[in-house]
Amino acid sequence: MDSNKIQYMMRHYGVVGYTPPFGKYRDTQYHVIINTLPKFRDNSLTRDDIHLVDDCLLRYLGATKDI
Repeated sequence: MDSNKIQYMMRHYGVVGYTPPFGKYRDTQYHVIINTLPKFRDNSLTRDDIHLVDDCLLRYLGATKDI
């Protein structure tokens, strides 16, 4: 419901370079939260997607911990 807001709050912590499985291109501005959540609904979520979201959230939490 608030994925756009969360993605905005995370700023650069939620944006990575991403090459999809079997992809022949690389997205240098892949917005992790916005692009991963729909994969739950269409059953295309992979273990790598879960790890990517986990890594981004941990980096964001670590960066905001002392604020």
